[in-house]
Amino acid sequence: MISLRKCQFSVRLVVVLACVTALSQEPNETKTGLQFEIGREEQEWIADLDELQMDEMYEKIKVEKSVIRPTHVAVMHIEHVRVPVIHWPEISNSPIGRTMSERQREFIDEANGRIRNLQRIEDGFEFRWYAVSENDAKKMAQAFLEVWTHKVNPKLQPVLNQRTELEQKISQAKKELPEKEAESRAINAKYEEIKKITHDLSLHSDAAKESKETILEMNKKLDAINIEIKGIEAKLSAIEQYKSKKNVSIEGLSKLEQILCEQAIELAGALARQEAVIQIRTREEDFYSLHRKWSRLNSEVSGLRRNIASFERNLKRVKEILANPEPDMRLPMVLQDRATIYPVATK
Repeated sequence: MISLRKCQFSVRLVVVLACVTALSQEPNETKTGLQFEIGREEQEWIADLDELQMDEMYEKIKVEKSVIRPTHVAVMHIEHVRVPVIHWPEISNSPIGRTMSERQREFIDEANGRIRNLQRIEDGFEFRWYAVSENDAKKMAQAFLEVWTHKVNPKLQPVLNQRTELEQKISQAKKELPEKEAESRAINAKYEEIKKITHDLSLHSDAAKESKETILEMNKKLDAINIEIKGIEAKLSAIEQYKSKKNVSIEGLSKLEQILCEQAIELAGALARQEAVIQIRTREEDFYSLHRKWSRLNSEVSGLRRNIASFERNLKRVKEILANPEPDMRLPMVLQDRATIYPVATK
């Protein structure tokens, strides 16, 4: 019995979207899915009034011929749910309600409590909607369900939206996860290979830390070498200027040539050191960049796995809410989605 009700409610979750969409359609296009049978047995006019009020009403009918009497009644059984507060203008002004006859609208405006009767029955409630014609009786039942659905939807729709959003997030995350896992495995293999050659450390964090420290150290060395190179280049330039002077002796030229040769050797050494430092720095920068990529991919893979688990837990909770919603989130569940239209006794 419980699973059947859950199934029925799930079906109505699909129907509610159509019903809400129908609220924005033309009145003659609005549908509630309610089926009608025609009964032949005349029914009494029983309203939501106490006995004294009923007696006063009947006395008024005898005296004032203008009092409108119903000719038909729509009877339907609804399972035990919390019936929302629905005011008569909401029914008469609903898309279906606006298609009712003018006489029925007058009947609603004039009577209020005389157009409906609600009684508890074994499986729920029996609703009776009185009208001045068979067609108006159908529309009264439909308009009531339409307004009820419209009132429930603001509470139900966010949960439905949340379910859709979570399903989409799970689908997207599960689509991304295999791709990220494959990237992570490839980069991890490359990272481990390079780490063993260049660092031979067991901890990734240690390797990255050492690499970063090496980069900083090489930057400092490169700055010092660049300064040294600039100094040597300045010396070489100055020597060339002295050599170009006319009054330089042969001994002086010889001495300048010797210094020039020494500085050229120093420059060659400094340039070699510069190249070596740049190579080391480039290697460490590549390694550090690889480590950051490895770390990012592993973080993304872990994040996707956590998100999937979290989304699935939330989706389970949302589905439990939809399977057993709060009373004010329950749609009207009409027995067999069927109502019966009876004639009303004229006496």
